[in-house]
Amino acid sequence: MIGHSMGGGGALDAALRRSTLQAAIGNAPHLPSGSLAGERVPTLIYAMQNDTLVPPPRLTSLYNSIPAATERAYIEVTGAGHNYIGQPSTILARTMIAWLKIFVDDDTRYSQSLCPRPTRPASGNTATAVR
Repeated sequence: MIGHSMGGGGALDAALRRSTLQAAIGNAPHLPSGSLAGERVPTLIYAMQNDTLVPPPRLTSLYNSIPAATERAYIEVTGAGHNYIGQPSTILARTMIAWLKIFVDDDTRYSQSLCPRPTRPASGNTATAVR
């Protein structure tokens, strides 16, 4: 389940309600409840450094509410705004594909694409990952 903004919040909410989902990805997700305390689905959250609609501190708090036993990752893209999802991005593509390959296809070869390795694409944006 993947979504952006309100759709990202919807993806995370769906994962809270359906623990049978294999993976959830929220890109700058807006989740009114502000808590993922009951999350059991592997969850990836993207934050954008310059997002004024869903600022990184709000998403850090959301990420920190996910139980430690749940597979989770948080990626903050330096210099990006709320609608960064609409830009060509190797950061998003590489990490989204890896997350889905690992948790949907059970292909652990993609784990090396997620371990907190900052990346620097041609645009100059960087991503900081926490897993």
